Amino acid sequence: MLSSALDRLCGGCWTILLLVCPVLGWTLLACMLADWLLCWPALLYLGWMWLDRNTPYRGGRRLEWTRRLGLWRRAGSYFPLELVKTAELPPDGNYLLVVCPHGVFCHGAFLAFCTEAVGVSQRFPGITFRPFTLNINFYSPFVREFLMALAGFCSVSAASLENFLRDRRCGNNALCLVVGGASEALLSEPGTYRLVTRRRRGFAKLALSHGARLVPVLVFGETDLYDQVRRPWLARIQEQVKDLTGVSPVLPLGQGLLQDRFGLLPRRRPLTALVGAPMFVEAVADPTRSQVEALHAEFIKQLADLFETHKHQYLADAADDTHTTFV
Repeated sequence: MLSSALDRLCGGCWTILLLVCPVLGWTLLACMLADWLLCWPALLYLGWMWLDRNTPYRGGRRLEWTRRLGLWRRAGSYFPLELVKTAELPPDGNYLLVVCPHGVFCHGAFLAFCTEAVGVSQRFPGITFRPFTLNINFYSPFVREFLMALAGFCSVSAASLENFLRDRRCGNNALCLVVGGASEALLSEPGTYRLVTRRRRGFAKLALSHGARLVPVLVFGETDLYDQVRRPWLARIQEQVKDLTGVSPVLPLGQGLLQDRFGLLPRRRPLTALVGAPMFVEAVADPTRSQVEALHAEFIKQLADLFETHKHQYLADAADDTHTTFV
């Protein structure tokens, strides 16, 4: 029983990081400010946060050894998680990995590309995988240091993304984006693949502007890890909070530490991160709207084809009428 509980904790480490650590960070800082002995260190740290505020936009602080912690391998084996590549990514340029679906907490995307849980660096040698997250995650004390050191997280702002694509000295980067974001998280439901990509054209414009190759990535099983509490009044509140902060305040229904009926930890379901073939994009100095829309439409088509081709292989209950729904 204890071994099973430890496996669940490892599998839910990303959930714990997202839900618990920000609260603990602010609570710890408040306790330090309330104590006259610890007040000055807390004020010094706040000063450090201000001086260091631009680091998430300029590459973060990536530490390779934290990506290779045994914790991540155990978390990957909990589901279990598998990384499947359908084509090679030659280490001779930059890539934009557009990962779908978001799910509730992005367990598959995080473990597959932000850590070495399934050996992504060995599967794609010569490529540096760089994860990006919302700016608001870097406003939490102590958590911001944890995110940058843990997996090299950077801000998902346009300026931050362009720093890696513009500067050739950064090497061959694969920028990992979960473009569905908070809107897609609110739509996540077991057995469904609702993708919020129709109006998300920023990644296509970015790829055109810098000649970065677009790579569709599907995480089969991501939406099966959690259900959600759904009420009409709650949906209105969630939408208002999302519009205000960019974060989706979901109420997940997973499993507990010692039981399977309810809880915050993810259910034990197989995850498969399927990496599609790269779309080679010719750089355009000032792409027009029609060029951006044409590339976006072609990407959507490739993403849908990737799902249809592999759904019966990686979804145990997939039917002929199981399709991706682009919202």
